[in-house]
Amino acid sequence: MSAVVIESEPDVIAIPKTLLVFDNRMVGHAMLNNPSANHPESPARFQEPLKKLQEYDLLKKCRVVSKLKPATRSNILLVHTERLLNQLEQSEKMSPEELQSLCAQSANDDLFFTKETSECAKISCAAVIKATQRVVLGKSANAFALVRPPGHHAEPDRSMGYCHINNVAVAVQVMLHKKQIKRCLIVDWDVHHGNGTQQHFWNDPNVLYFSIHRHDMGGFYPYKSDADFDQVGGPAALGKTVNVPWPSGSFDDDDYLEVFDKLLLPIAYEFKPDIVVVSCGFDAGVNDAGGCLVTPTGFAQMTRQLMDPKLANGKLVLALEGGIELKHMSECVAACVRALLQEKIKKKGRIQVSKDAMSTIEKVMTVQRRHWKCIEEKATRMNLDTIISVTEQLSKHESLSFDALDAFHFSRRCRWISDFGLLTLDTAGCSGYEILASPNFQDESDVVHIFLLDRPFAMFNQTRIVCGAVPYIDKLFMEYSRFVILEFNSEFIGEELDKVEIKLWEIIETKLASAKKIAIISSGSKATKLTAILLEHANRISPGHKIRCVTMFGYGYIPNVQTAPSINLRQPNIYVLCGGSDLKESIVADRQRANLGEVFCFDEHATSLAQLMINKFEEVFTFESVD
Repeated sequence: MSAVVIESEPDVIAIPKTLLVFDNRMVGHAMLNNPSANHPESPARFQEPLKKLQEYDLLKKCRVVSKLKPATRSNILLVHTERLLNQLEQSEKMSPEELQSLCAQSANDDLFFTKETSECAKISCAAVIKATQRVVLGKSANAFALVRPPGHHAEPDRSMGYCHINNVAVAVQVMLHKKQIKRCLIVDWDVHHGNGTQQHFWNDPNVLYFSIHRHDMGGFYPYKSDADFDQVGGPAALGKTVNVPWPSGSFDDDDYLEVFDKLLLPIAYEFKPDIVVVSCGFDAGVNDAGGCLVTPTGFAQMTRQLMDPKLANGKLVLALEGGIELKHMSECVAACVRALLQEKIKKKGRIQVSKDAMSTIEKVMTVQRRHWKCIEEKATRMNLDTIISVTEQLSKHESLSFDALDAFHFSRRCRWISDFGLLTLDTAGCSGYEILASPNFQDESDVVHIFLLDRPFAMFNQTRIVCGAVPYIDKLFMEYSRFVILEFNSEFIGEELDKVEIKLWEIIETKLASAKKIAIISSGSKATKLTAILLEHANRISPGHKIRCVTMFGYGYIPNVQTAPSINLRQPNIYVLCGGSDLKESIVADRQRANLGEVFCFDEHATSLAQLMINKFEEVFTFESVD
C-alpha cells in the first residue's frame, strides 16, 4: 500500500478543531530483512487505520500535522535513563549482523530493532507531545495521535512489550515540566497494564493514572503484581494510581462503561485535571489478542464521556497503544475520531454488567475509598452489607454460598490492606496465590509470624469455624506487628506448590534474615503440606533452625494422612490441630510412634476452635515449649 501523505498546516488556526497527528516515517520500524513479516507490531498498524479514516472522509475533517521533528533527548530524559536512550540511539549505527544480535538479546522483552527504530520511536513520542501541547494551549479542542511504536510498557530504564519510549509519560511530563499544566489524568484502556506509565508517576500526586486491563492474578502480560487493584500509588500519591484488573477475558462494552460510571468519572471529577490523556489501545476489542469484547461503539462512547466540558474543559488527547486485529482496530480508530469530531455516534443501552465486572469494581472501591470522597460512601455501604449478611448467616449456623464466602474473604483482605497497611510482595512467575506483609516485616525483631491460608479450606470445610476465628486473627495482627501472609486458592495453584515453597524460603532467607525466630501458622490441606515441606527443607539444611509451626486441618473434603501421605507430619517443631475423631486418631497414633507430642482436636464450634488457636499460637509465638 502506498503511504498517505498529508502536508503540514500552519500552527495558528482560527477555530479549534480535532487534531490528527502522525508521520509516514513511522512505517520504517519493521522486522529486519522482512518488513512484511507477520509481526504483531507491524507498519500496518499505522497504515490501515489511516486508510479507514480516509475512506470515511474523516481525515479531511481534522486539522492534520504529518511532519514532525523527532523528540529531543532532553524531553525523553525527563522520563527515561541515559542508558536506555543511548542503547536505542546506538542501534542507528549498527550493522545488520549487530542488529540481529541485539534483536536476539531483546527477544525476552518483546522488542525488535532496525536502523529506523530509534527515529521512529522518537517521532512517535514527538507526535504525542505535539498533540498534547496543542490541546493544552487551546490550539485544538482535542487530538488523536496515530503513532507506532507504542509506549506504555516502556519503564524508565527498560524498554519492553514493543515499546521503546513511553510516549504518553514523556508528553505529560513535558507539560508538567514546562508548567503548562498542574494536574493530568491518564486513562489507560489498553488490555495490557501500562506498567511503565504507572512506574514513572507512582509517587506523583499531580498525575492520576487509571488503568482498565486484564490481570488474571498476574498471569497476563506484563505478568506483574503491581497491576492489581490494591496498588494505589506511592506515599506522596496515595489514590493517584487506580487499577481495575479483570480476572480473565470476555469483558464487554457494558462492563467498561460501568467502570466509567462507578469509578473513573467520579474520581476524575474529584481530581479536577487540566487535561485528560488516553493510552488508547484497542486490543480489548472483539477478536483481538486480549480476549475482551469491546466494540467500536464502546470505545466511541468512552471517548465521548471523557469529552465532558466539566472534565478538564473537554481537553482530551488519545494516543494509540496496542491492537493487532487490523480490521477491528481501524474501525475503533475511526469511531473514536468521529466522537472527537462531535459527530453522531452509535449508542446502545446497557444490557447486563457481568458479575465478575461488578466484583472487580467493588474490590477497587474498597481499597480506594480511603483516598476519594466520592467512593468512600459507596464502598462503606457495600462492605457493611457484606459483613452483615455473612454475620447473620453465621449466627444461624447456615452454610455459606461460594459467592458469599468469596465476598467475605475479599472484605477481610481489604481490611488487612486498608486498616493494617499491608504490602503486596512480588510473586512473579507463579499464579494462584499472593503474599502480603506488614510494612515493617523486614525490621529486626525477636519473632516474625508467617500465616499460610488455603482459601478452599475456608470455603468448603466448616466455613463458620474459620470465619468465626477471623476476629481473633485480626487481634493477632494488631498484637504481633511483624508478619507475612501467603493466601492461595488451591483450585488454581495446581502443581505450583514447589514454586511457592521456593518463594517463601527465599523470603525467609533474605527478607527475614534478621528475625531470631519464625512462627508459621497454617490452615488447610495445601497450607499444611506447604508447612511440612518448609520444615523438611529447614531440618535438612539446618537442624537447629529457628522455625516453629502450628497447622490446622480436618473435616470433610480435607484429606487425612491416610489419603494424603505426602503431608509429612512426623516432624518436630510442629503443632497439629485437626477436626474429626477418625482423623485425630490416625494422626495421634502416627505422631506418638515418632514421639512427637500432642495432637489437638477441635469440634464444629467456632468459638472453641478460635480459643484453641489462640492458645496454641501463644505457645508458638513465645516458643515456650521448644528450645
